[in-house]
Amino acid sequence: MGEELKKTRQPGRSFPLIVLVLSFLLFSLTGWSRLYLSIFDWQLLISLGLFPGPLYLAIYGMITGLFGAVAAVSLWLGQPWAPRIAWTGGLVAAAWYWFDRLLFTQSASSWTNWPFSAGMTVACLLFVFLVLAAQRQRIFFHSPQEKPGRMGEESTVRHEQDK
Repeated sequence: MGEELKKTRQPGRSFPLIVLVLSFLLFSLTGWSRLYLSIFDWQLLISLGLFPGPLYLAIYGMITGLFGAVAAVSLWLGQPWAPRIAWTGGLVAAAWYWFDRLLFTQSASSWTNWPFSAGMTVACLLFVFLVLAAQRQRIFFHSPQEKPGRMGEESTVRHEQDK
């Protein structure tokens, strides 16, 4: 009986998954901080003539705060849709970062570190992909390859356990 329990027990959260959850929480915290500071310093930002302005910063902060929180909580809880949200949101966040940087960065000195920024963007996206693509995470999130199929079908893993 104990051996059957071991076979059917779902693996827990791996260390890389915990790091990914903490990363999304940090991303969320930076978004909420951006929202708070853009509201708190609204008049200052207007007086400085900041482009695109405090409304853009507030909206961007709210979106990143919400996304990071949803991604972190759904990954932590092992929701089946969490990897898709994390991966899609990570791609959108990276694209938005570069869109923002290309469109709104006006200082020539801010472009001196673009190779580092590009490398970090690729490294972060690769980390998200590798963590979520791991077999242990696919089982943890009940991917279609490892859980009973839709409409009552069963996976090959289930059939092998019954033998």
